[in-house]
Amino acid sequence: MRWRYRGHFDLAPYCITDPDLELIREVVRPYIKLIVPGADTVSVAFLARGAFNQAYTVTAENSTIGFSEEFVFRVALPLYPYYKAESDVATTEFVRRSTTIQVPIIYAFDSSSDNKLGFEWMLMEKVKGRVLEEVWDSLGYKAKENITIQVAGWADELSRSRFNKIGSIYMRHTPTQLEFYLGPLMDYRLYEGDRLLHEVYRGPFESLQALYTSVLKVTEWHVNDPRHKSRHEMQDAFLDGSKVQPLGNKPDRGLMDTSANESLQPHNTEEMLAPAERVDRDSERRWGVSKSDLSWLPEDLKIYRLLLPHLCPLPHAPEIKSTMLSHPDLSMFNLFVDDSGSLVTLIDWEMARVEPVELVQAIPDFLDEDDVVYAPPDSEREAQKISASSSSDQNLEMLKKGNEKSCRWLKDLADKTKLRALYRQDLQQRDSPLCEALDRDPESLEQELVDRVYYPHYPRAGDAWDWGMKHLGDSFLEDSDSEEQSDCDTHESKISDLDGKDGNVDLCSVTKDDECRGNRAYESSPGTETAIAMEEVGRKANRLDVNEPRCLRIGLHRTASCVLIHVVDY
Repeated sequence: MRWRYRGHFDLAPYCITDPDLELIREVVRPYIKLIVPGADTVSVAFLARGAFNQAYTVTAENSTIGFSEEFVFRVALPLYPYYKAESDVATTEFVRRSTTIQVPIIYAFDSSSDNKLGFEWMLMEKVKGRVLEEVWDSLGYKAKENITIQVAGWADELSRSRFNKIGSIYMRHTPTQLEFYLGPLMDYRLYEGDRLLHEVYRGPFESLQALYTSVLKVTEWHVNDPRHKSRHEMQDAFLDGSKVQPLGNKPDRGLMDTSANESLQPHNTEEMLAPAERVDRDSERRWGVSKSDLSWLPEDLKIYRLLLPHLCPLPHAPEIKSTMLSHPDLSMFNLFVDDSGSLVTLIDWEMARVEPVELVQAIPDFLDEDDVVYAPPDSEREAQKISASSSSDQNLEMLKKGNEKSCRWLKDLADKTKLRALYRQDLQQRDSPLCEALDRDPESLEQELVDRVYYPHYPRAGDAWDWGMKHLGDSFLEDSDSEEQSDCDTHESKISDLDGKDGNVDLCSVTKDDECRGNRAYESSPGTETAIAMEEVGRKANRLDVNEPRCLRIGLHRTASCVLIHVVDY
């Protein structure tokens, strides 16, 4: 499995190697014999590819009596090894036992990839009915109303399963019963890309502050990964041909002359890569952590972590009293309907979470405007294109089809607007715990905090401190000043320890304004104990915005021959 950028700060997994169909058949055969006694033939065919898994149809046949039955074999991508598969199975079973929601029966699973297939897998019932996405356009408005009310009822049922922590559901067998409990949270931001490689607590969490702290920590590690900087240096080297070493065994050429040898141009180097590798590099160049991000995002992430104790719990929103179970993807692809248009099953529980109302999605995905895949064209431009390339009869036919699509698109927009209102009304009539999520103010401090923790690249670059000051004012400034003074005292102590050690200590004659009371400069050779201490002091003391007042300023300068810091007291 590999991760590929599909948007800014948005990584998606994809499978490098598909499972072998013959191996799938070997894995499921012992279980099929138990489920379908007398089955003498087992066949496997590809069914569908999901965001985090691949599904295959397994057909078991008993040729003697002419009976056959189909199952779904789902291969899980190793996003969060062991935990994702375990939580998927446990949540599905919990929903079956504690709600009226219809879910697939899971016959067998393996939450380890240490098997002949090399993947985590699950064998389950094949759901009867059709995917809602396939039939939505053909349904009448009354049928869509019934589906909306059914989904509201299911969502309400889930919200009434109450807990006291944030996490995902797991299960274990005790001598007397099957026991459900909360464990690590299936939160995408905690394990996407290289985040899973870092040691951080992933739940269950007792507070939003604990969750946000973990999310910010792994995001910091991801942004500060030195490979981002190396990638930019490599790209700069390709753009500046004089820095690129020649390919092949030609030491006499020295630095590469790209103008003299077109075969060594960057685009030809890219062509040497495998197609998938080129797509990965293209997506990383377009959507990966940019030079601009590196210039401000690490600092903002640190500030958000500094702000958390002041913002969370919020003055009017104390620590979580209860949490609720929610399905994270109520899209048309996970809802199945029968021939009459009634809901029959809800699938795909692998990312289900138990979370407070602040994080629960208010409106289901199938009622979101993004589910409308058709966008009407620019009518004037489209008309010009048609008239320039078609006969008059063709013009009329193409415009007619375009108008039909536009009408369907606009009608669906109107329908979904009314259905969202119906969804809200139905939950209010049920007095559902989800009503609090529906009434959330997107511009409230709580929601701004969620957005900045999970999507820190969206706000204006470098405005984290201003945002914190806006909401906390002088009280936060006083707390920050005291914390910063304490930090400065620590740095001052470390700096004073440098006196008398290896390296030279010289007084500096650099002058500032009248507020400046004194200056010192320290110099040492790279790699020495003093130099390492000096670099640590310089990094820590300059972690905040340089425009903010502080008691101590440190200028750090590192060259090949020396490490130099200037200390300025204010």
